[in-house]
Amino acid sequence: MINKEDELLISQFVYSTKHYAYGDIVKSLDKEMMLATFILCFCLISTLSSNRYFKSRSLKNDSQKFVKFIEDYFPKSYFPYANRIYVDLRSKMVHNYSVNGKFILTRELSKLHLTLIEDKVVIDLNPFVTDIENAMMIFFQELSTDKEILNNTLSHSKRWRPIRSES
Repeated sequence: MINKEDELLISQFVYSTKHYAYGDIVKSLDKEMMLATFILCFCLISTLSSNRYFKSRSLKNDSQKFVKFIEDYFPKSYFPYANRIYVDLRSKMVHNYSVNGKFILTRELSKLHLTLIEDKVVIDLNPFVTDIENAMMIFFQELSTDKEILNNTLSHSKRWRPIRSES
């Protein structure tokens, strides 16, 4: 059982994550802002993984948390590419607005999502966003039932307060 203040903090985290972080992904996808949508997707995965594994002693940095989140919450088809997605896609795109020619980013090849074409990983935005939403919802479900996840998220949210709906 958590106190009212902590309960409010968790509800603010869930609300801001669903309505702002994920909501902005949906809005940018609707406006066909492909690169912006990918960047927002990586930000959301980073947020979720940082909360999920905040107190982890075995996961020392953001890249390990990001990869572990993909391994724990995404379909198994992501596993062979989890580290590559972080290092060669997420980091390059967020920090350099580049993909280094190691990925094919699209909205037109859903059937080829997470396959290799000439050693380039196909990432189709439509299934990627769906998989992120599913991972987020699984995480939220666990947040309400798993004390370790709740404590990690509370600690993270106390250090970095979520955006409040009235802000």
